[in-house]
Amino acid sequence: MPTLREFVVTACAVELGLESPDQSQGSDPTDLDPRTPGLDLTAAECDDLVAFVRSLPAPRPRVSPAEAEPAAIRSGKEVFLSIGCGTCHMPDLGHVEGIYSDLLLHDMGPDTSDTGSYRVSRRESPPRDQSQSQSEPKGATAQEWRTPPLWGLRDSGPYLHDGRAETLEQAIALHGAQGKDPVNRYFGLSPRRRQQVQAFLKSLVAPTDPNAP
Repeated sequence: MPTLREFVVTACAVELGLESPDQSQGSDPTDLDPRTPGLDLTAAECDDLVAFVRSLPAPRPRVSPAEAEPAAIRSGKEVFLSIGCGTCHMPDLGHVEGIYSDLLLHDMGPDTSDTGSYRVSRRESPPRDQSQSQSEPKGATAQEWRTPPLWGLRDSGPYLHDGRAETLEQAIALHGAQGKDPVNRYFGLSPRRRQQVQAFLKSLVAPTDPNAP
């Protein structure tokens, strides 16, 4: 999404089924004549919602007062990048720092496949290939997942899309297909190096409320 506003109003339409001046709600592919009774969100309400989302603080790495921990975190980040984890979990994306994601779809192998689907059906202009149905849904395959941002990772367990991984090492081990090479390199590290990588990952905490007591 090129703008925060487009992201917010599209999420309202597709995820929540809310009609707004910017974006029609997601259509039901089984409904031959979908109609909406009116707006669920006014333009002013969309403005307020976008302003609220924009005000949310971004996660920042935790700073520890312990003398040895900052060095372990720095080393863990270096190892994390050197074994190839940063290929998909990119530290920065555009002007967004510390996101650790490329926000792209990647094949994660059969161990993380899912029988469900996450697709949007919408009216579009006729495709150039007339043999393709205009209502054909588009989306990820059962083995493809969008790289989740790692900021706030420490406070987001259990891990993976369905919470099947209770620990960081379990989540790492379940990376297959396109993620297999970095996984093999990780488990080929010494126990000390693996602990450093985990120390780095556990430094990525959720944002705190600056006004909290």
